[in-house]
Amino acid sequence: MIFQLISSTYENKKFEFTTVLAKDGKIVKNLPGGYYNETLNGWPSINRWNLSQGFNKVPTEVADGVYEIRTAYKDADGRIQLCPAPKQIIPTMEIVNKGTGMIIHGLEGEDLVKTLTIEDIQPASEIFAGTKFYLYLKAKGSTNNSYLQFKNVETGKVYGTSNTSSFSFKHLYDNYTSVKAVGLSPINVENSFTMPAGRYLVMLPEKETGISLAKDFYIDVKEKPSYPILDGIDLAWCHFFGYNPDETYSLGYNPLENTECLETVRPEFQYANKVKEPVTVNVYMVNRDNGAERLVASLKDWTPGQTRPLGLMPYPLSGNYEFKCKYLTPDGERASLMPTENYEREPYHNYNIENNVEGVSYPCELVSWSKKTSTASERMAGTGQFTTSVQLGLRISLDSYDKGAVITKYAVVKALFFDKKSKEVVVDSVTNVIIANKLICSYTLTPQLTDNSKYSVCVLYANHNWGWSRNEYSYVLNSDKSIAEFELVNDGTTSIAKISTFSSIFKQGETVRVYDMNGILVRTLAASPDLWSNLLSTLPSGVFVLKSSSQTIKFRK
Repeated sequence: MIFQLISSTYENKKFEFTTVLAKDGKIVKNLPGGYYNETLNGWPSINRWNLSQGFNKVPTEVADGVYEIRTAYKDADGRIQLCPAPKQIIPTMEIVNKGTGMIIHGLEGEDLVKTLTIEDIQPASEIFAGTKFYLYLKAKGSTNNSYLQFKNVETGKVYGTSNTSSFSFKHLYDNYTSVKAVGLSPINVENSFTMPAGRYLVMLPEKETGISLAKDFYIDVKEKPSYPILDGIDLAWCHFFGYNPDETYSLGYNPLENTECLETVRPEFQYANKVKEPVTVNVYMVNRDNGAERLVASLKDWTPGQTRPLGLMPYPLSGNYEFKCKYLTPDGERASLMPTENYEREPYHNYNIENNVEGVSYPCELVSWSKKTSTASERMAGTGQFTTSVQLGLRISLDSYDKGAVITKYAVVKALFFDKKSKEVVVDSVTNVIIANKLICSYTLTPQLTDNSKYSVCVLYANHNWGWSRNEYSYVLNSDKSIAEFELVNDGTTSIAKISTFSSIFKQGETVRVYDMNGILVRTLAASPDLWSNLLSTLPSGVFVLKSSSQTIKFRK
């Protein structure tokens, strides 16, 4: 008899195993096979051991009756404990003839009917012609596998082969029901053409006897898009110098201080259709606790498999984060074919970012900004775009330097201009920036922006001190150490603004309660640098009242 044992921890440890008879959760008798001293590998490895020596003779001093055959182990105190197991798969031993005979039932699925019924079929993704797609299959019964076929209701042509539309269910006992998302790329059974747009009847192969469909199911296939469709989890992996895969897999996340640099970013999309052209991928840093997201990169002309430079230090952000990817198409921004949870998430997709104030060497403050639109003669004819001059007032204040002392001669200032409507990002930068201690230094960016568009602007800088060339960008901050951001409306006018330190309205860490105009509590959260972006991204449109122990304000979205 082969037993499958699975550990619930990552630890590799030796155990003493044996086989026993049990009744009502209690051990009745150790079987005569003795103990097996084996090392059980840490989860998620599956370990199989042959414990057949426990069944070579009838156990003695056991009353007639039916008993469970179980594996058991010695714990740290030497006590024998039953290994947990689903009741449906536990084999039994019947002792008969006053303890002189035994009959074993339920081995190797001998009691299973071995049939499977597909009870429901639903789309798990959008379904386009010539493109991989996913279906949710709900199945009841025992382990089985086959493939789906799709018959066009107008032409009668059939699509789907064992290589292009197969599925399998691994059920350990009868009446087990599960739902899984199955990826399919059906081709014509005669000429290998992909499925065109239309309505299709879902079928099983004619000779299939072990699997059945509960009723007639249909799917609708949309017209083939003219742009790439991407598949795969929409999370990216950002590499940093201290990455330790063993530690990450042990913890289930990447431990990271917010003054460490995320050096590169690797989206995990793959092409799902035959339109294999470069795309623009926007990368968002998403707080997993409150859903607030922040654009951190726009990867132009990206193709699957590419790793791109990122060079981002997350300070002052801290907490649990992930990096989500969306790509631009003529029909707007798209994510994966399926929701994130339907793909296999890895520990390296998760980031636990800890605050490290002492690790910040050159915090840069945005004191002011102004915008001046270029004249009509400077506009790009026929494009709807023109050069916009954005002047930034920056300051670094260090007590270790005299006022006016040059802190850096080679800094780079970069801004991300995010068009909220089109989801397009314009990046502009200025190099060889000189910053003197405790003085406001002005620098001008000249991005090509679209007329009558609204942009969210985030500013970063890299301190290339004395020619050091490594690109490690930090967020430019407000005076209260929150991330400096501002809204820019590119409507052909000139505007001048001081930076609003919104985060200083509430004391950092204090409890803020959000009420609607009927006095109903909507949200409770702690004041943080992400407070406003969190409210903007999670609250519906309307008027709300924000209350804390120190302040009450009205918030209109």
